[in-house]
Amino acid sequence: MTYYLHLLCRRDGTALKGLTFDKETKTYVSRAWDFQLDQAKKLLGGSIFLHEEKSKPSTIGGIVTDVFEVSLDENDPASKKDRIAFKFEPKLEMKGSKWRGDNHAMAWSGGIKLEDGKVD
Repeated sequence: MTYYLHLLCRRDGTALKGLTFDKETKTYVSRAWDFQLDQAKKLLGGSIFLHEEKSKPSTIGGIVTDVFEVSLDENDPASKKDRIAFKFEPKLEMKGSKWRGDNHAMAWSGGIKLEDGKVD
């Protein structure tokens, strides 16, 4: 089963917030997402899409190669300090994808979905 995830990832200056690039491995890490690790691991081998706005095409997308826990700095105002990071190989053909999944006003995530459109 292949899963996908669309995430709302705003800019922090010129870069997408929480997104880093490793030149050696040519992979990105997008960190500090509020998911349970067991749910997030379903995305291994699946697709991730980062959008600056839900109404705009994805800024970047790729295939998830790793999912791991990260901790927010103790000075971060977020109440939950244990978060999830997604490591992914960028795919040019995944840039410009339309938002899929949950789309209500407060949605920062489209939800982890199966490619057939069902939620697992």
